[in-house]
Amino acid sequence: MRDPDGTYAQIVYATKATDVSDVLVNGKWLLKDRELTTIDEKSLLEQGRVFAAKVDKFLSEREESLMNKLVAIGGATQEESFEIQIKVKVDDTGAIIEKLNSPDVIIEVKKHYKQFDTYFQFGRTKEMIRYREDELIDEKGNIKSVRSRLTMIGDAREDFKTDTNVLLSRSRYIAPASNSLRFYKEYFKPDSILEVQKDRQRFHVMYKGIKFFVNVDTMVSPELGKFVEIKSKTWSLIDAEQKTKLAAALLDFLGLTSAKAVNDDYHKLV
Repeated sequence: MRDPDGTYAQIVYATKATDVSDVLVNGKWLLKDRELTTIDEKSLLEQGRVFAAKVDKFLSEREESLMNKLVAIGGATQEESFEIQIKVKVDDTGAIIEKLNSPDVIIEVKKHYKQFDTYFQFGRTKEMIRYREDELIDEKGNIKSVRSRLTMIGDAREDFKTDTNVLLSRSRYIAPASNSLRFYKEYFKPDSILEVQKDRQRFHVMYKGIKFFVNVDTMVSPELGKFVEIKSKTWSLIDAEQKTKLAAALLDFLGLTSAKAVNDDYHKLV
C-alpha cells in the first residue's frame, strides 16, 4: 500500500494461478472465465496419464533391478568379465614378498592400499553392490590419493570346477562413486550390509608370460589374518582353465600349496 508500484510486486510475488480468470494476448482470448480456449485440456490430460504410466513402469522396474539402479546414477560402464582367484592364508608375508622379487617374476607395478569395502546384500538376488574406498599409501605411509567406486558383483560360476580351489567370480558393471556412502545406503536400500577393511600390497606381475595380480592382504576388520591372493582376468572358460593351472604353479613357486587354498571371497569368510 505504501509503494505506488506495489501492484506489480503483488502480481509477480503474491498472486496464484487461481487468481487469474481471463487472459487476453494480442486481442485473442487464451483463458475466458477460467476455461482454456485454445487447448483440448481433456485430451492433454489423457496423454499425460499415458506418459505417467510409462514413468511409473520405468521406476518400478528400476527399483527391482540392481543394474538399472546402478546405471541410473550415471557414469556406469558395462564391464562384464570373469576373474579367477585363489587365496591362501599365511602366517608371514615377508617370505612371499621376497619370492616376488626373484628374477622368475617380473614386477610391473607395486602399490599399497588401505581398502574399505561395504557390501550391499539383497535377499531377492545373489547379486550385490560393493562400495569400495581405496586409500593409496605412499612410501612414507601417508595417504597419496583416495578413490571410490561401485561394482556390481555376480555370483560365482557353479559350473567351473577344478581341483585347485580356484574361484571364478564375475563383475558386471562399474561406476564411479561420487556420492557419500550414506547416499548409496539410502538409494539401494539393501537388506543387509557387510563391511570389510584390509591393508593390501598389490603387485602387477608377469609370470611365464601371463599377467597376474598378487595381493598380499592383512585383514583389519574383521581380523581374519593374512592372505596371499592371486588373480587374473579372463574372458572364456578355456582361458580360465589355462590361467588356473598357471596360478597354481605361481602359488607353488611362492612356497604355498593350493591344497590349503580358500575358495571363498573375503565377504563370505566373515
